[in-house]
Amino acid sequence: MKVNINTNHLRIYKLLGFTSYKTVDFIAEFLKMDKQNVILYIKQIYSFIDSEKKKLNTQSIINKIISDVNLINQLKEYQKFTKANRIFYMILILLRDKYINLNTLALELDVSRRVLSNDLIHVKNNLKMYNIEVNSSNAKGISLSGDIENIKIASLSYLYKFFIEFDYLPNNIIKNFENFFCQKFKASLDEDIELFINNFNFDFFCQNKSLLKSFFIVYVNQEKTSESTISDLSFENFKKYFIEVVQPNFLEALFNFFQNSSLGNILLKDINIFINTLKFCNGDLKNPDIILTKEINTMKSLIFKNLSVLIDTNSFLEKFINKVTLTNYRNNSLFICEMV
Repeated sequence: MKVNINTNHLRIYKLLGFTSYKTVDFIAEFLKMDKQNVILYIKQIYSFIDSEKKKLNTQSIINKIISDVNLINQLKEYQKFTKANRIFYMILILLRDKYINLNTLALELDVSRRVLSNDLIHVKNNLKMYNIEVNSSNAKGISLSGDIENIKIASLSYLYKFFIEFDYLPNNIIKNFENFFCQKFKASLDEDIELFINNFNFDFFCQNKSLLKSFFIVYVNQEKTSESTISDLSFENFKKYFIEVVQPNFLEALFNFFQNSSLGNILLKDINIFINTLKFCNGDLKNPDIILTKEINTMKSLIFKNLSVLIDTNSFLEKFINKVTLTNYRNNSLFICEMV
């Protein structure tokens, strides 16, 4: 009988190939898990390679797992929804549709209505921090209410989480949202984001494309509108906004880029959140009163301890810690490792 695979198995599978130095210790610390639980997950993953469970030491098991390139497909086949998956799925549906029928969802996930009702408590708490209300009615089901700007900010956060966790999510979630995103996010827009990130130095952190992709799905209006957009700005006004986030020698090229791409359809009323998103991408969004010297030195020590890598420069770490600090400060419901 195969093990029921969950998100933790998939996370650990990916992390196994990330470092060859104190692998289990690193994974336990990174995922905030007990070391023995990590070893158990590794052995359960290995059972898909060797059903007889030959007695091997942990490192030998890891080596066999890493060498099996087709193993991920087997793991996905046996993946089951966890409580965290269900809560995340419900939030995604509510932010997209503003409504959920718990009976229908219970059938889809093969759980009881009571289980989903308990999950709903966490859904309400998670969305409450965005000042969004989740309303329950026997006649009307579960619905969402709140200011549209708050719903957009929540949607940005959870779409970002969706794209980052895409490889670890159960297939039900992926299938439900693939068609929706194909309709909302055309190939040309994907190409524009790629050009934007690469040409204007917004590739500093590996998840920036996921964040910007989420932003444009939520905030870029694909239809014609009478409201003013970034593409309506004069070059002089454009410089006033973007001088903070791009080098001066890039400003004219960036202005022309927005004039000729779908990214220029960002409404002017949303430009401040766009600028802050770009600052977050580059680790420049920070509290000017916070000095991070202690945190930078602590991070250097952790990296050396776990990866045997000695870092000489502080610039990257300062930007990285800016992102981590801001995420903690905002009391966001997403984990730190998901936001950076």
